[in-house]
Amino acid sequence: MFNTDRIALWLEARQTRILGIRPDATVLEGPGYLYRPYQLVVNTEDLPLVAAQLNEIGAEELPELSRAFADHEIPIAVFRVTTVPIPTLVSRLRSVKDEGSPVPRLGPNHVLTGEPTYHGGAGGEPRPCPPLPLEPTDEEPSLTVGALDTGVPLDLVDLHPDLAARITGDGNDVDTLYAGGDILDHEGGHGTFVSGILMRCAPTVLIDPEKVLTPDGIGDDVTVTLGLAEAKCRLVNASLGGYTQDDMPPPALEAYLARLDPESVIVAAAGNNAQGRPFWPAAFKHVIAVGAVDTRKGAVTPAPFSNFGQWVDCCAAGVDIASTYVKGEWRLAETDVIEEFDGWACWSGTSFAAPQVTAAIARRMRGTALTPRQAAHHVLADATHHVPGLGVFIRSHVNLLCPDC
Repeated sequence: MFNTDRIALWLEARQTRILGIRPDATVLEGPGYLYRPYQLVVNTEDLPLVAAQLNEIGAEELPELSRAFADHEIPIAVFRVTTVPIPTLVSRLRSVKDEGSPVPRLGPNHVLTGEPTYHGGAGGEPRPCPPLPLEPTDEEPSLTVGALDTGVPLDLVDLHPDLAARITGDGNDVDTLYAGGDILDHEGGHGTFVSGILMRCAPTVLIDPEKVLTPDGIGDDVTVTLGLAEAKCRLVNASLGGYTQDDMPPPALEAYLARLDPESVIVAAAGNNAQGRPFWPAAFKHVIAVGAVDTRKGAVTPAPFSNFGQWVDCCAAGVDIASTYVKGEWRLAETDVIEEFDGWACWSGTSFAAPQVTAAIARRMRGTALTPRQAAHHVLADATHHVPGLGVFIRSHVNLLCPDC
């Protein structure tokens, strides 16, 4: 059963793993957000506003990352700065001295996680569950959905052949799963779980599993934005997100979305921190933010972990959801007991509500000339049950609840 005490222990263990003090740390904690050390992300259209200051402190542009953005015509440059703490530098550069002058669009390379209470993530630990029907279909797929996540494992075809048949991609999106031996990392298999929900709710779609998160569920503004650009899909699921310095939009994602085809749709998890603070990318106006509700007793009630607010567009079931998973062992945070997984799991979080909405949009598009944006409008407009703080409830046509919970 869903247990808030068990979730808290899992979150503490994951936070220690990710944010433990060590010289090779790749994630630092600012006040209320996570970021990559030494990295500054700047919209190149605003570079003239800050070029002198960056030159003065010895900022060095990272050519490989900046070139990757240029290749996708995204006006973003990434700099390495070691002389000034990144949060201090951002505050200084955003300080406008002249009234009416524009505030430069820049920020830390904010860390975005695979949607734990320490700034985003799945709503606790997964649990084993029995095999479930995947509803295979003989219909030809008519739409490819992007799934920004941890990728999928190499042995997916052996674990879940029906799901593997719907996976497309370039072979670089492999989820390596394990923290060591057969012990699964904190979000190893997250992408497989999300893909299984997409498959069960929209059996005719192809899924492009764009890997933007490591198996411990860590990505950032840069990797997620470049993943979106690489996916080239008009309908994308992003079961991830994070908070930012001063709650400002992450600059790389902001620059990408400003140039996105307006008929395209990105669906994103609203986060699992039980608060109303903007969670990105879900909080962007043109992204559909999905909260989670508890439907286990038949009624629709807000999940205790779900973020909420006017920026949340809709919600779907997110407690005790069952889906495809991977093989491996999970060390329980509460007892250190090893739990065995054999390809199926039950998990909770807004991560698993979001793909239900993505699938509903894909289903609404099937057999029509509707664009993703038009189909999303129909899906939201047709929903009649409003949940305060979580928008309209999107009900799945498939029973996704864990049968053993």
